[in-house]
Amino acid sequence: MNEDEIKSFLEKHSLNDVIVYALSQKCKGLQPLNETLSANVPIDSLVLFVMGELELLNIDLSFEHIMIACFICCRDKFCVPGVSYLPDGARLPRSLWRLRETNHYIIGRNAQNYAITDLGKKHIDLISQKFKAGHLTAPINSNSKKLRRMEGLIKETIISPAYKKFIAGELDSITESDLCYVLQGTMNTDREILRSTYYTLKDIAEEMANGMMVVFLNKLKEKFPEYFK
Repeated sequence: MNEDEIKSFLEKHSLNDVIVYALSQKCKGLQPLNETLSANVPIDSLVLFVMGELELLNIDLSFEHIMIACFICCRDKFCVPGVSYLPDGARLPRSLWRLRETNHYIIGRNAQNYAITDLGKKHIDLISQKFKAGHLTAPINSNSKKLRRMEGLIKETIISPAYKKFIAGELDSITESDLCYVLQGTMNTDREILRSTYYTLKDIAEEMANGMMVVFLNKLKEKFPEYFK
């Protein structure tokens, strides 16, 4: 834009429009994602994927840049409801919180720039491969009841004593009782039932691309091999 065009733009648009435009210019190079493919992608995975795209363009992972980038790439999911031309920053904090606290895919906070962890980069690679293959986790969202059940099981595991010890780096302190709790049983529960629950949980974690949960479950199996014979 030359000086006259800038003046004309400022006269016709609100401050919010100007900010959105300025940030959009900074994120130039991003392209909208295929709506058919991205429609079935969990919102958190979309946010992480877009962050990866920003990183490839050497753009700082600030909250503002992530917000605009998500809007550019997936307008229908990140616009203000009923106002398709404005990005909705209110949707982003919860996704960023889950990516950081639940999945450990990112570090950082709104007041500073974010960064993608090695685990997060592996998840981005997985999403990228599925984009190239032309399919993206459609089975997860094809049945909302199944999705809610899967999310419920993962949530129960995350609040378990064993998972909290794992996150704290206290793997050695996880007891057999903790293991049985994760597998929704007790020390008296038949081990075949416990094994079945374990493999169900692992399948869910892999289907939902929850890398940290997969690592946790693998560690449990290594620590208590006698339960998996």
